[in-house]
Amino acid sequence: MKTYVTDELPLNLQEFISSYSKIYHQALVDTVNHRLKYPDYSKSELRTELQKTYQINARQANAIITDADGMNCSAKECRTNHIKQLEGKLKSATDWLKKKIKLLKDSKKFYHHKKWQNKKASPKLRLSCSLEHRRNTWQCIKFQIHHKKRYIAHLERQISHLKSAPIRVKIPKDCYAYFVGSKGELFGNQVCQFDGKVLQIRVPLILEPLYGEYVTAEIKSFSYGAEKVQTALGTPGESVSKSGVRTPIEYGVAMTYRFYYKDFRWFMAVSFELPAPKRVTLSRHYGCIGIDLNPDSIGWAYVAPDGNLKASGQILLHLSGKRRGQARAIIGNAVKELTTIALLYCAPIVGESLDFSRKQTTLRERGRRYARMLSNFAYSRFFSALSGRCFNLGIELIQVNPAYSSLIGLVKYARLYGLASDEAAGLVIARRAMRLSERLPRAITALLQVNCKRHVWHGWSQLNKKLSGMRRHHFYSTVSNWEPLVNNPDDEEKSRSSGKRQRAKGSAST
Repeated sequence: MKTYVTDELPLNLQEFISSYSKIYHQALVDTVNHRLKYPDYSKSELRTELQKTYQINARQANAIITDADGMNCSAKECRTNHIKQLEGKLKSATDWLKKKIKLLKDSKKFYHHKKWQNKKASPKLRLSCSLEHRRNTWQCIKFQIHHKKRYIAHLERQISHLKSAPIRVKIPKDCYAYFVGSKGELFGNQVCQFDGKVLQIRVPLILEPLYGEYVTAEIKSFSYGAEKVQTALGTPGESVSKSGVRTPIEYGVAMTYRFYYKDFRWFMAVSFELPAPKRVTLSRHYGCIGIDLNPDSIGWAYVAPDGNLKASGQILLHLSGKRRGQARAIIGNAVKELTTIALLYCAPIVGESLDFSRKQTTLRERGRRYARMLSNFAYSRFFSALSGRCFNLGIELIQVNPAYSSLIGLVKYARLYGLASDEAAGLVIARRAMRLSERLPRAITALLQVNCKRHVWHGWSQLNKKLSGMRRHHFYSTVSNWEPLVNNPDDEEKSRSSGKRQRAKGSAST
């Protein structure tokens, strides 16, 4: 769905829209309240009531009902998402509270022991005091626990209220009006018809004494997209006659018109669905370009049809500390560079299908640094810009499951091809879109004793758990995946410590 806005409207059209918007606003308020109170009420009967009450035709009543239903659905969806977000915050806060209470309990148990100084194990929470704030660590933890309990109680009250409270819809003031289009009408709309130069609007019965049966006005050129609007208006269509034979007539796609008041002027916005352009990229089986988006860079990798790497690179993103317009320009340049690479190789672009709603609910407990990093991560903004440009250029955009993409790239391809972590992840994402399997190396399979009958992701899950506490980028570059034997990381640590002890004994004996 694309929307294009015109310049300032003529005076006669502004006067009519100003008068009609007041009637439209009052009818919209009554329709929203009626649809919330009686959701199963017949739409045709409601349309008849609106026609009799406000003296408007059926198409104008349909536009009002459609707008009201859209507002109600949006309000219900926002209420559901709000409750879901608050429940996620409540779960995160409850988990944090349980961990801190257990930490405090274990520390007290440790210090209550008479000979705790001689214990080999160290306490999880050390007893120390801050000279600046004159508080010890236990007092700080108790203070945090107290406020976290208050925060949890506030969330519980808020969730219970939202689940029982009625839905409320915010309706703008009488400064806009909708005319919903239809594919089976002349010029895509029956009430409001625009042929590219002259706009003609059917006046409701209540305003006919002032403006007549129709209001016509010459529309100036659009600020952008005038050619696409003209193309949509001139697109031929087909209608079905009574005999069932399709006959071509002169009508285009459904054209929806929205008039709104801004900066003391009235504007007209035209919305319609653009036909999908011809695809210029080849099928995914002939090669893909995988991208891995990070807060500071984008790693891409082009995979040939045989599954091997042919080209790779990085696009830097410096978004921290930038204003909204600057960040939008940086993302736009990155999207332009990616689409240029896709057109060069005639390959589709493959990205990750990510959802940060669950992570955003834990920002309060994860710290400021993590919250700042996740807030600066412009994932939705980047993929909305990328999808729009790919649609206009005819480039196929594919989204895949991102599970273990970074781990697989670091273990299998980082050292093999000499890639950075985001480039290796992009390679894995491209291969996943091409339906290529990613099996564990034989040495790691023997080390973990993976069951070959299970899915390959089961082995990567076991390896992820094994390396969760010691994952560093230099570790993957030092361990080769084609060696016949890979030592266990725990055994390596033991061998290093035993070597240190033997060297210490040798120096002491000398």
